[in-house]
Amino acid sequence: LLWYNSAQKPVNTKEVKQCEIEIKSGMSTEKILNLLHENGLIKNVFASEIYIKLNDVKGLQAGKYNLSSDMSLIEILEQISSGKIVDETISITFVEGKNMRWVAKTIAENTNNTEDQVYELLQDKEYIKTLINKYWFLTDDILDANIYYPLEGYLWPDTYKFENKDVSVKEIFNTLLSKTEKVLEENKTQIQNSKIGIHRIMTFASIVELEGRDKESKNEIASVIYNRLAKNMSIGSDVTTYYGIKVDMSERNLYKSEINTYNPYNTRGPNMEGKLPV
Repeated sequence: LLWYNSAQKPVNTKEVKQCEIEIKSGMSTEKILNLLHENGLIKNVFASEIYIKLNDVKGLQAGKYNLSSDMSLIEILEQISSGKIVDETISITFVEGKNMRWVAKTIAENTNNTEDQVYELLQDKEYIKTLINKYWFLTDDILDANIYYPLEGYLWPDTYKFENKDVSVKEIFNTLLSKTEKVLEENKTQIQNSKIGIHRIMTFASIVELEGRDKESKNEIASVIYNRLAKNMSIGSDVTTYYGIKVDMSERNLYKSEINTYNPYNTRGPNMEGKLPV
């Protein structure tokens, strides 16, 4: 009786060992107990079998569980019976005004994908074409060879939940693009009837997002940009120059050579009169 009671107590309460145990579908009770014993979570398989039979423990469910050596046999069996599996859900926040380099880095930091995988997908023209066919607000404009990242500015900033870290880059993109579609839907008719088109609208908005600090300043900046374009003047926006040379504004000041060199993103450079960035 002492042996039986002792077998129900935690294996180790001083040096606690945390384990993630996966119980696969169809596993017998004996195999489950052996797995627990191999991972140092229960003291004795035979005593545990006796406990299960005497107490009519049923419904040990498949799944991944977070268990520890300071849990008693009863606590472990209760958790497995209740199906309180490991929550592998991840949450990723995409912040307003961040560029695709930041997006790629954030995806890599929060999932099992790499930054290179993000960039490779963005360079896949056939994939981008499937997105253009799927989402009304994506047009052939984003296929322009001068554009660094075709989905830049179209991935809606928000906090999203995904099933686990194995989520694919495609699933992440689809989730963000679906949110963009939902947000833009309210103004779909107005956007489609616009003479300048959705791509120029989003480009215009992205400059205002980075240049302005609040709603009032953004309204003023939008007015200035609109007037300069109407007068066939260069916009002269620092944020476009920084973006063009792929340097974040917090890194350093611009060099004169960078400002004065033509780049289809650089609205402070030559040959950009009356033009928005590409």
